[in-house]
Amino acid sequence: MIEFRPGPDAARYLLVAEGKRVAFPFNLRVLLPAVCGTSLVRWWVAWGVSWPLLAVGVTLWAQGRGASWPVAVAAAALVVSLPGVLQPHSVWPVGVDLPGMAVAALSAACFAHDQVALGLVFAVLAVTIKEQTPIWIAVWAWSLWPLAVLPIVAVIYLRR
Repeated sequence: MIEFRPGPDAARYLLVAEGKRVAFPFNLRVLLPAVCGTSLVRWWVAWGVSWPLLAVGVTLWAQGRGASWPVAVAAAALVVSLPGVLQPHSVWPVGVDLPGMAVAALSAACFAHDQVALGLVFAVLAVTIKEQTPIWIAVWAWSLWPLAVLPIVAVIYLRR
């Protein structure tokens, strides 16, 4: 079996899962460490599930913005294949970028289909995974609504 040797970011998320203090901005990314803890199995599940969620989110977002289904699927394939999505092996599976991007894509898809309430629910989840996601959701959705969840970052910061 391959020994897990986390990179510096992954090590910080595992420290957050143990309830230890970490540097900014890692102290703001609380959802996955709370859900996955120090269990590599849970981190692998979160990482593995994020791939299809990202593909579905981008497909639905593109379709909601007027793309045909083939073009929407092609957009999802393009986004999923970006090198930054795969990331270096040192963050597998303990990382927040891919899960954050997946939930952000689902949120943007909801906004593209005029499902503002559901889009905000996904935006709340996304902001607790990675604090920058509401900004990207707002850009993808071309809406200011996702920015309404940014105060959650301040609350997390003040509580930690």
